Amino acid sequence: MRTKKLAPWQIMVLTVSGILGVDILIVQHNMVSAAGVDGWISLTIGGMVIFAASIPVIYLMRLYPDKDVPQITIEVLGKWMGRLALIPLTVFSIVYAGLSARIIGQVLKMFLLDKTPMTVIVVSMVAAVIYLVDKGVYTLAAVVDIIFPMYMTALILLVVFSVPQANLANIRPVLFRNAGKTAGAIIPGIYNFTGYGTIPYFMCHLKSKKLAVKPYIIGLGIPVLLYIILTVITTMVFGETTLRAILYPILNLSKAIEFKSGILDRLESFMALFWIPMVFASIVIFTYISVRKISEIFSIKGKGKKYTSYTLLFLLPAVAMIIPKDLNVLETYNNLKHVGIFYISIFYPILALVAGVKKRVVKQK
Repeated sequence: MRTKKLAPWQIMVLTVSGILGVDILIVQHNMVSAAGVDGWISLTIGGMVIFAASIPVIYLMRLYPDKDVPQITIEVLGKWMGRLALIPLTVFSIVYAGLSARIIGQVLKMFLLDKTPMTVIVVSMVAAVIYLVDKGVYTLAAVVDIIFPMYMTALILLVVFSVPQANLANIRPVLFRNAGKTAGAIIPGIYNFTGYGTIPYFMCHLKSKKLAVKPYIIGLGIPVLLYIILTVITTMVFGETTLRAILYPILNLSKAIEFKSGILDRLESFMALFWIPMVFASIVIFTYISVRKISEIFSIKGKGKKYTSYTLLFLLPAVAMIIPKDLNVLETYNNLKHVGIFYISIFYPILALVAGVKKRVVKQK
């Protein structure tokens, strides 16, 4: 980008891309498995909680508009405590990116590249990710900006094409003897929005000195709305029993769409081409923030950051391939999100509280 700064709409795009990714493929299965046909209600409430969770994030960005999360953490908590607090976040983002690469590899092997070795798929994906991250935050944001309308258009078309296959009876009756499970699935619903905390790594690069809070909120709202719509439509098309057994409902949904003309008989393969950029964007974002945290933890400056990226070129495939069985990868990925969102939901409020107290003490002096 010539301006070498981010525009406000790019904050929205980065927020959406950070939250979506692999989760868009599996959220419907997870929510229906947890709450039955009322999974969309749990997801709705979970999405509302995420808006509340974003308040300390926005507060921190207002206090330190020219710094990202690693810089804020070290300044607020000190060099040693700040670095220690960043370590769990770093491990999470690396493992998250690695497992995401493995899952998209499994999807590609299932629908497109059935004869290609998994290692080749994963390494190719990671190499492309590292290349983009190495180009810097502005090039990264520009590429994600290009990818965004592609996968959004694909998702909208998928919903439109699926409507004729939907059966409203599959989501009725609402909350019939199911209020307990629906309430219990709210927390699993929150887990699907892990990426809500990625935007403070980018807000400091804004073109304007004024924080893009509105684009950030819109960026939170788009995934919440998409998840709800896609969960409702897949439940109406497949029904609860079938949806519990399907690992990737969205790709199966594209397979279930029928055209009278006979064109696009392999729509699932065609639509998979749009899921790849979507997951790719998510992996890029989490890899970038991993590099930023590692750089701050070890005080790596200048050209040294390039070697940090190259380290992840080997580390991410190792993480992706360490689990031999595909089903175990999904289970590990879901467990990782549980741990990650728990830590993040504690990390940001505590950091905001300590930062606020420090600011008041300085003002009083």
